[in-house]
Amino acid sequence: MAVDWEAVPDRFCYLRQAVEMCGETRVLPYDPLLKRHISFTERATKEQLDCLASVQCEIVKRGDLTALHNWCRTARHGTEPERGASWRIGGILAVLQQLADQDVPPFCSVPREAEDTAPMVEDEAFLLPEDLKYLVGPALHFGEQYDDEQRMLRFFQEASDLEQHELAALAERVRMNHDWPRVLQWLNEVGARHVRYSWEIDNLFHLMDMCDLKFEPE
Repeated sequence: MAVDWEAVPDRFCYLRQAVEMCGETRVLPYDPLLKRHISFTERATKEQLDCLASVQCEIVKRGDLTALHNWCRTARHGTEPERGASWRIGGILAVLQQLADQDVPPFCSVPREAEDTAPMVEDEAFLLPEDLKYLVGPALHFGEQYDDEQRMLRFFQEASDLEQHELAALAERVRMNHDWPRVLQWLNEVGARHVRYSWEIDNLFHLMDMCDLKFEPE
């Protein structure tokens, strides 16, 4: 599906060429000869890799990496066009990270932005409401274990039957309680602040969304 670039902030539209040239980077086709799924980094063409190297240099030059990740995190809970755009742009960011992790030049030689070392925000105004704390346990389990989208895509391959049942039951509880709008409001209020459990809960709902589990009230 094509990205609606009207839903993307103008400052990030320089990623358009890479998004359109690379296509759907998150879908892992199955190779019957190798008997496994093939990642995008294994099947990328030289032209695609050159384009990705160029866009990574631009990201670093502009210092946009953190801002891009923050926008993708917020947009994946937004409108349908925003969710579609964040999916594809997030896919490009994930590929760049995979290439760096695999020590593929020039991706592995590009300086990384400093890690966020901001202190934990303990302001009561940003703490998770008491009646939503039933999410903490599952979030610590699933949100930490499935902390990137490549692992989330393999959830049904890696997770036990019990884990799959527990995640589905949790999504149903959220849906029946009509809790998702309040969780979303809390995540939006937290924003990029370092608030206890926010990262894990955000990952938890992203995992449920990628597993096509319905947690939004009808």
